[in-house]
Amino acid sequence: RGKVLQDSSFIFAGSNQSSSIDFDIYLQKISANGQKLWSKGHNTQNYGNAEGLEVAEDGGFLTVGYSQWQIPSGDYALTPVFVKFDENGNYQWEKYPLIGPFNFAWPYNMTKDSSGGLYVTGELFADTTDHFSDIMLLKISEDAEVEWYKNYGSKNTEWGEDIIVPNDSQIVMWG
Repeated sequence: RGKVLQDSSFIFAGSNQSSSIDFDIYLQKISANGQKLWSKGHNTQNYGNAEGLEVAEDGGFLTVGYSQWQIPSGDYALTPVFVKFDENGNYQWEKYPLIGPFNFAWPYNMTKDSSGGLYVTGELFADTTDHFSDIMLLKISEDAEVEWYKNYGSKNTEWGEDIIVPNDSQIVMWG
């Protein structure tokens, strides 16, 4: 995923496991004329990845991905992993909120609204009858605290791949 920054440079985030680079989350900043300004990597506590990227209000970066890990009850959960970096790509914090009735949620992308609110789409395991996933819509604060979530679906598997907020009264998900 990538974003154009206010200074016309670019920031990209993803996961990278290769023979020379091995990080759960890898950030790279490129100048407007194509020169690499910096590259930073971070290995998360519970092996996460980067599926989405947003520029934070403080000029830093927030990534969203997912991670499977053992929760205190002894069960396993598949949850979003939000990782915050400063404007120079230095790691600040990571969070793993439990979402949904079964703690299985796969985020695939994230976007901001005009007031800085963050919305995440992906899939949420929400049905034990048919064992299928629904489209997930998750609203979080800038510090990755869950404000609310909703799921949409039927008896098939649905998920959201991308999300945009064209105005304050409209959220559009595609999947």
